[in-house]
Amino acid sequence: MQAILGCDPSILSVFVLAKEGGVSAVARSSLLPDEAQADQQTLHQLGSVATVILSAAAKAEKIFGETEFILGAFKDGKILLLRVKEQGLAVRLSPTANAELIYGKISKILALA
Repeated sequence: MQAILGCDPSILSVFVLAKEGGVSAVARSSLLPDEAQADQQTLHQLGSVATVILSAAAKAEKIFGETEFILGAFKDGKILLLRVKEQGLAVRLSPTANAELIYGKISKILALA
């Protein structure tokens, strides 16, 4: 997770999604202010929703092909969802982040792992 967190300054945090929902691990950038960090309940909810979204995307792969990533865009940031083998990741990005560029960087890191 630290390699992903450090590969681009627009990555603010990385969450490993638990298979049953929720989040099993979190890494945060020092650039993410304390007041912008999600509490445990919110993290659990976000992890559960992200797991459902990735599962739904997997069902559509017969039509669209393999899911590379799913992007949620908000006023104050972005969430990049991706599947790594059987594990899901949620990557919190700054509002100006280029999701496709960051996905490429993450893909290279994961290919080396």
